[in-house]
Amino acid sequence: MGATVRWNRFGTPHVVANPGGFVAEGLSADPVQAAREWIVSRSDLFGLSAEAVAALEVVRVAPIGAGRAVMLRQRFGGLPSGIDGTVDVAVIEGNVAYVSSSLTRDTTLAGEVRLTAEEAVGAAAADIGQSVGASAVVASADGAEWTVLDVEGLDQPVHARLVAVPTPLDGVRPAWETVVLDPAASEGFSHLVDAETGEVLVRTDLVDHAQADQSRPATRTRSRRRSATTSTRPSPTCS
Repeated sequence: MGATVRWNRFGTPHVVANPGGFVAEGLSADPVQAAREWIVSRSDLFGLSAEAVAALEVVRVAPIGAGRAVMLRQRFGGLPSGIDGTVDVAVIEGNVAYVSSSLTRDTTLAGEVRLTAEEAVGAAAADIGQSVGASAVVASADGAEWTVLDVEGLDQPVHARLVAVPTPLDGVRPAWETVVLDPAASEGFSHLVDAETGEVLVRTDLVDHAQADQSRPATRTRSRRRSATTSTRPSPTCS
């Protein structure tokens, strides 16, 4: 029985499902290996080489019913995806039951890192209506992944790290992910700031996200990334 595919804005499957049956059968008993085997076998859907699939990092493997939910994430030029670039595969005893993904066929970064963490924080602050001068942002600590910065006027330090952001039209952009928390104003925002141009690619209201129920997504704004579009069409060869 053929499966049904809904496509995402990157030209890869958003959802692959086969109600009443499996998407694929007879794969490895190891759920992570089974997920990789299936993605490699469907290069016509994902456009990824065996090497690119082998490089997907394991985010988590969680029990779900009689099987396991495997989440894999793309990396670009050594940077993790800050948003999108992931695939979730439900595997039951070597059979793929369901797939959801935001993988992109692009595997290389398009652009250079020109902004410092301090400049990215300034851009993020300006996006939420706060004026922060260059001298008001000072890096206080460098971790393995996150840079911690003290910002004049904020009680809480700001965290920043370099990530990659897939876009449907402009390739995979290097970006600074910043997290700004202001408990006094009951505000918190996460930004993805293009590390080359300083453009805000994504803004997420963390307070809205924390207060929302599971059916209500966080507030986001997007520019280069554009809004998601999906379509549904049968794929008789997905059996």
